Amino acid sequence: MRIVLVDASPMVLRTVTTRPEARGRRVETATHGLEALALVGSNPNADTVITGIDRSNSCVKYGFAGAGGGP
Repeated sequence: MRIVLVDASPMVLRTVTTRPEARGRRVETATHGLEALALVGSNPNADTVITGIDRSNSCVKYGFAGAGGGP
C-alpha cells in the first residue's frame, strides 16, 4: 500500500508516518501541495492521500476571516 502524507510540519510527518511504516506500508511525505502533486504526478498509484489543513490561512485566503480560528 502506498500512502502520500502532506503536512507543513516535519514533526507531524514523522509522527504520523511511524505506525503505517511499522505495518509495512510505504509512506511518502510532502510538506506542501505542489510537492504532493509532483509525487502523485510522477506515480499516480497512491492508495491513500492524507493532507493537513491550515484552517487559519485558508480562511484568510478565501475571505472567511474570523471563521475557523482565522484572524
